[in-house]
Amino acid sequence: MEDPSKVRMTLEKIDDSAARMSTLLRAIMEYTTLARITGIQTPTDLNQVFQRAKGQLNNLILEKKAKVTCGPLPVVQGDFHQMVQLMVHIISNALKYNTRVPEINVEADIIPRAQAVELPDYLTESEYVQIRFADNGIGFEKQYAPQIYDIFRRLHSTHQYPGTGIGLALCRRIVQNHRGHISASSKPGEGSVFYVYLPALQPIEDH
Repeated sequence: MEDPSKVRMTLEKIDDSAARMSTLLRAIMEYTTLARITGIQTPTDLNQVFQRAKGQLNNLILEKKAKVTCGPLPVVQGDFHQMVQLMVHIISNALKYNTRVPEINVEADIIPRAQAVELPDYLTESEYVQIRFADNGIGFEKQYAPQIYDIFRRLHSTHQYPGTGIGLALCRRIVQNHRGHISASSKPGEGSVFYVYLPALQPIEDH
């Protein structure tokens, strides 16, 4: 008769594999959907977007005892659901890739195009909203910055940090849908800063 403990371990491995596959399939479906549509874009208050994203991540924030703060954010022309997805993925990465108590701060400014970092030539608006996501996470080497938005690209194994490798690819797709750009700066052990650029709609007002 087969050892019940071995049978249980085998079943647990099957359950884990099935759960990972289900999560991966959902992420792929989300990515392919974003690749096909751009969404309905209307004036969207990013303060409301941040609150919705933070609410969706509330359990993880509490689990990590994280400090997630935000300054006043502007209104942009955008799809509310996609903007929430964008913030959820960036903030959840900052929570996940961290060996300390996470500290994440979100701020925004309206800047002239010339001040935007690494903005592609085909983006020609005169002003852009620069949304800055700063964290105190594990960071990464500068040479990996262009690669982190590639689908399934991971800098760490799933044993170290679980995930699908699709989150930042989704972020890039969303900002492209909004005629914008995403870039990052980081150093190992010194945290990361992600910059999201979206066409400016109106000045930031204090809340």
